[in-house]
Amino acid sequence: MTFIASVVAKNGCAIIADSLVTKVHTIIEPNDFEILLKSKGLKSLDDDIKLDIKEIIGLFKTIPSYTRDYEEKLFKYDDYTAITTTGSATINNCLIYEIINRLIDKNKIDKSYHEKDTDIKVKEFCDYLKEEINNHFKTNDNLVATSFIYTNYDYKNSATTIYRINVVESSKENFNKKNIPLVTYCKAADYDKIVFDGQCEINMNILYGEGFTLTKLLIPLINKITEDFGIKKDCIPPDYIQKVNKEFLADIINNKKINIYKLTELSLQEAVNLANLLMRIEVDFQKYTKNIPTVGGVIKIAVIDKNRFRFISGNKVLPPKSY
Repeated sequence: MTFIASVVAKNGCAIIADSLVTKVHTIIEPNDFEILLKSKGLKSLDDDIKLDIKEIIGLFKTIPSYTRDYEEKLFKYDDYTAITTTGSATINNCLIYEIINRLIDKNKIDKSYHEKDTDIKVKEFCDYLKEEINNHFKTNDNLVATSFIYTNYDYKNSATTIYRINVVESSKENFNKKNIPLVTYCKAADYDKIVFDGQCEINMNILYGEGFTLTKLLIPLINKITEDFGIKKDCIPPDYIQKVNKEFLADIINNKKINIYKLTELSLQEAVNLANLLMRIEVDFQKYTKNIPTVGGVIKIAVIDKNRFRFISGNKVLPPKSY
């Protein structure tokens, strides 16, 4: 996992990403296996029981096993655009930075590139990802989810535009069905002054407060109520819960109950400071959990304003540590 964010300032934008890559192992927890054996009536090691292979497969979990540093996750896409990424480090057996660099080279020879609207550039980026996914499934059976934050600053209008781009986890079987969109993208709302992804639940709770907590609980709560009172789910219109959730969140936003919407217009320095604070929250809190650290390493920070994209920190090769 990782943490990436774009923080909008009144005259630019700050972008941040860590550099750890988490390797995973697929295991069966001994306690889960013990519970399965007992459910089948096993009382001693001499007992004979039958195990369903599907039940055993269902016990497998993918967990972080170790991390390594210095992976590229923050890229200068063009003079006024940055791309950050989280999730899988590879698609089609290529590292994400190789794919992005090929796109950058492709854009350099496209004479019309700089005349295109940002939404067209984003669509072309997604179309290229789709080509890579098509090739990916020629030699791979599964696709791991990957997310991108595409941040563009329009210096003529002093406006920042941010897109979320998601590569959906999938299998070759689903891919062959041809009806599942594996690459989706959407433009962040104008009031979204902070857009982040990856390991960010702590920041979600801080910035979205009760709005984040309650909307997460709303759907399970409705499901619990309908179950307890014997209300058949097919009696509830399919879009009702989503409609209630949307209205509920809109009420919270309108009443300024979410911290993120209370932010004042930030200077570029404040945006850099805030981006760094959000990163430190995720990095520091994980020190007190049982899980291995999955956010951290070299932290890269960049800004985009009228003076174009430039790195603030984390982009230079450092002298070796003294021992």
